[in-house]
Amino acid sequence: MDICSIVEFRNALCEPDVHLCTLRNIEADTVTICRSRHFAECRATIDGRNAIIYAPISPEATTLMHSAIPLLRNTASRLCSELTLHASELRRAGGTTCSVFVEWVAWGQPLSEAIYTWSQSTLLAELEALSEMLNKNNISLNNLKAENIIVDNLGRWHLTHQYYTTSSPSHDANAIESLRQLIERNALSNINSQCLGEALSEYTTTEPMHEHRRKIEENGLVGFADESGNKVIECKYLSATRFVEHRSVVTLPNHRMGVVDIDGNEIIATEYDTIKYDVESGESWVFLGDKAARFDYLGKQLTEWEAIDELDVEVLA
Repeated sequence: MDICSIVEFRNALCEPDVHLCTLRNIEADTVTICRSRHFAECRATIDGRNAIIYAPISPEATTLMHSAIPLLRNTASRLCSELTLHASELRRAGGTTCSVFVEWVAWGQPLSEAIYTWSQSTLLAELEALSEMLNKNNISLNNLKAENIIVDNLGRWHLTHQYYTTSSPSHDANAIESLRQLIERNALSNINSQCLGEALSEYTTTEPMHEHRRKIEENGLVGFADESGNKVIECKYLSATRFVEHRSVVTLPNHRMGVVDIDGNEIIATEYDTIKYDVESGESWVFLGDKAARFDYLGKQLTEWEAIDELDVEVLA
């Protein structure tokens, strides 16, 4: 399956009549795109029905999604029991197409309301079934929030905001434990929109979550944690930009700059004076002394080093 870019997906949501081959009645609630590691998505309505539109944005995303969904559908747990996906096509400017997916949002009571109409034992039993299913099939929901769990009038649980991966379910362990504690304390109505796992985080957080990463701070240096509060990038940087397109421009205490991905791998080594990252192209201008060169999204140098004065580019202050 062909993969669409984040820019193409945004264009489709802004102008569906132009960019979407089908589902022309889509009305996006906002053009703000939520990002997971593998998908871009946006809440929308189609013919009056609430839905989530999302598209794979990495080559491995489609395989991961299609391998996880059958397991969730066939599990004994009632959570995600009525998952529905509807494929559509996104038209590219060059005439080729790639797939996007629509997931209808289940109607029902949010878990924070349902806790007052369902027994704690019932909710805890459902939570235990979910935990066992994730461990048995080695699946991570990877975005488990109380706000995303809906209980319908038959007592079935649904997720209204889903990210699928086939990575270790340990990503959900803190969120499940926090959810269990909230159910036992009858305290679900007091939670905010942050991931449940962050309640157990031991780090100081400095900004909202972006692309499954939140900036954290220790001893005056910054790093990043995931949605469960687990540190994934050590706090060793003097500063770091929020992740955009899985890239963050980081600065070491010696003021050397580089670019890292969401796992902390160096894409461009932290040995340059200044880096100017372009979101649209994924390329960067890299400055060292009085010269500059352009690097691609994967960190490969594209141009020779040239004098800055001879280039049409503005150096960041």
